[in-house]
Amino acid sequence: MHESNKHVRIMPASRLLQAFVGTGKFREENIEKAQAIIDRVQGNLDISDLAQQHMQEMSEVISDIKAGKDANDIIKKATHSLVDFKSNAGMFDEGKYINLPILLFQWMESIETIDQDSTDIIEWYFLIMSKILIEKQISDDQVDPITKEMAEACKRYYAKHPEIEQARIIDNVDTLFGDEEQTT
Repeated sequence: MHESNKHVRIMPASRLLQAFVGTGKFREENIEKAQAIIDRVQGNLDISDLAQQHMQEMSEVISDIKAGKDANDIIKKATHSLVDFKSNAGMFDEGKYINLPILLFQWMESIETIDQDSTDIIEWYFLIMSKILIEKQISDDQVDPITKEMAEACKRYYAKHPEIEQARIIDNVDTLFGDEEQTT
């Protein structure tokens, strides 16, 4: 059995899922072949095209903000780019930076207007992600403090705008950092 399978917990599928995909067991050799492919690909994909596309889309978001375009359209465009990047890059790249688009997405889902404070957060995200993904100037060990600072910036935004319901992930940002000691 594959070494990483030692801590796998098998959860039974719901009857609805079983009815849809069928029942039965997978042969262990097929599971091991699939795991070998995942292990070979995970962490080894070049996500530079995805990163370039995401940075281009976020640059357009910033241009739209500066042009005074509709806040709903800007938020929709940004959240679409964030989800697309997070889901595609995060699937095969284990970089800690993936928490930044998660945070920005959750925060952007809660805002309704674009003001200077929200513009600053979006521009800061763009700058940091450019340095991580394009310029490669920020290493993985530097990302956790940056992610925590972004969460704090979002919390400060909520404090200035109490009419907005704080996104749960921002409030519980420590869960993004695994088993580390939580600070409040």
